[in-house]
Amino acid sequence: MQNLSIQKRIIVTLISFIVFTALVIGTLSLWTMRSNIETRVFETELPATVQNVASIVSSDIEVMTTVAKLIANDDHIINWYENGADKEQEAMVVSKLGKLPN
Repeated sequence: MQNLSIQKRIIVTLISFIVFTALVIGTLSLWTMRSNIETRVFETELPATVQNVASIVSSDIEVMTTVAKLIANDDHIINWYENGADKEQEAMVVSKLGKLPN
C-alpha cells in the first residue's frame, strides 16, 4: 500500500469503509428481521394456529359425542340389542346408523 498514490489510498479506504458499512447494516437488518419474525410467529401465528386446531378438534369431539348419545338413547337400537341383536333386524340398525351425521 506504500507504493499507491494518495488518490488510490483514499479510494481503497472508501471502498473498504463502504463494504464494512454494508456488512454491518446487512447483519443488523438480518438480526432485526429474524427477531421480528420470531416474535410474530410465537406471539401471533402459532397461538392462532393452535386455537384453530383446537376448535376443529373440539367440533369433531362434539359431533362424536352427539352421535354417541343418539345411539345410546335410541329405543330401536336398545330394543334390538336387548333382544339378542337379531341378524334379521341388523340391516335396519345398519341403515339407521348410516343416516347419522358424520
